[in-house]
Amino acid sequence: MRAAARRSWPSLTYHFGIKPWEVGRLSAGELNEYLAALEELNRPRR
Repeated sequence: MRAAARRSWPSLTYHFGIKPWEVGRLSAGELNEYLAALEELNRPRR
C-alpha cells in the first residue's frame, strides 16, 4: 500500500506537508485517510 502512494507523494507533501521519510510514522488507516482526502481534492468540480 505504501508503494501505491508513491505517485501521490508530491501532492501529499504539497497539501498536507507529509514527507516521504515520515511514512513510517503513519498507520495504514491514516495513510488511507490522506489518500481519500487527496482524491476528493483532485475530483473535478461540477
